[in-house]
Amino acid sequence: MLHKTISAIRSETFEEINRVLLASARQEKLETGSFVRVDSTVTAALLHEPSDSSLLWDCVRVMVRLLQRADALARAGAWRDHRRAAKGRARAIQYVRGRPKRVQHYRALLKVTRATLSYLQQTAQQLILLAGPAVELWRAMVCHYQPLIERIIAQTERRVLAGEPMPAGEKLVSLFEPHADIIVKGSRDVDYGHNSI
Repeated sequence: MLHKTISAIRSETFEEINRVLLASARQEKLETGSFVRVDSTVTAALLHEPSDSSLLWDCVRVMVRLLQRADALARAGAWRDHRRAAKGRARAIQYVRGRPKRVQHYRALLKVTRATLSYLQQTAQQLILLAGPAVELWRAMVCHYQPLIERIIAQTERRVLAGEPMPAGEKLVSLFEPHADIIVKGSRDVDYGHNSI
């Protein structure tokens, strides 16, 4: 919440705050203001180390949960629970050596993820006629997660299958913290979260 509050402050306001602080520091003879250093810290997001396979696994888990809720609301239809297959492929990707085998596992994981997304879309169509707060909450969750899931699928296809490099600003590093950024501090440290001044 602090990140949103700080980002709401305009740069002109920060400039005025800095002028007032510097004038006060000069008057008290604490600082001349001839050299100014600005530093920031990273507010870490609570997320696991993001990899394309772990993000796809998260997508399948979330979609299966949504499908189970839909079944509780109304027998929404036939769908298969692909969690076991997705988890197996995600783990295989972690431990396999060699790009051809890894790509093969990614293709299978993407297929499972797309199949589960298809089940979710079919279920959403079947629940169109239902009303009530629980159904509306379910629809809101689907509307929140579906574009993120589609984005994760697309970025995996670009990065893994097409071998395209993606700028850090375009990468989604968490399904649950979609606003988290990749922050490189120093030459080696990579954090995931938000810059704080």
